[in-house]
Amino acid sequence: MELKQDYIEFQSEISKLGIEYFLHFTPIFNLYSILEQGNLMSRRVLENLDIEQFDIMDYVQFTDKGV
Repeated sequence: MELKQDYIEFQSEISKLGIEYFLHFTPIFNLYSILEQGNLMSRRVLENLDIEQFDIMDYVQFTDKGV
């Protein structure tokens, strides 16, 4: 698993806030790709998959506008 450069700061903030659980909500449509890949992937990873741009929407639905 590739970690972001600021993951230590992120983990520290989670501990400081006392967060015990993290929930991930996704459209049912995305469950197929999650099960197929065996994990959740970042938007960056999904966009870098060898999938034609018009085909990626057959594979995953983004729930935000991205950056």
